[in-house]
Amino acid sequence: MVVDTSGAVEYSWNGGQAGNFAIELGFFSSIISSLPDAEVGVSNGVNIGIVSYSSTASIDVSLSSMLTRADALAAIDNLVYPGLGSNLTAALEAARWEITSSGRSQATVVVVTHIGSHLSTALLQVRADVLAPIFFVCIALAFCSL
Repeated sequence: MVVDTSGAVEYSWNGGQAGNFAIELGFFSSIISSLPDAEVGVSNGVNIGIVSYSSTASIDVSLSSMLTRADALAAIDNLVYPGLGSNLTAALEAARWEITSSGRSQATVVVVTHIGSHLSTALLQVRADVLAPIFFVCIALAFCSL
């Protein structure tokens, strides 16, 4: 999961709105909550990794951590909002590195970003041949309310 913690999420001067970060976290929590307990955090099941980004990217939860659903929800709740710049390219690179270094041949990455143009630019900057086995689900923040 790639979580946008940039200033664009909450700050009106940057196109954001107060409360958007909570909506974004709620969206990710809904995805995690929908997964069956028996399939989360097992070697052949769903492994959850979390990358957050603002000016830089951070791997908050490694795919190899094998989190249970409850642990993954707690990790989402513990994310902080620095509200700095926006470096989605670094976040996608971090997600790609985490996936490939964990030995996975396929992955689905859910990306929530406030500004859609950032996503297309970032995907162009990350080599397409490297991303081939990775499926990105990209969602504009405005659509995160479930």
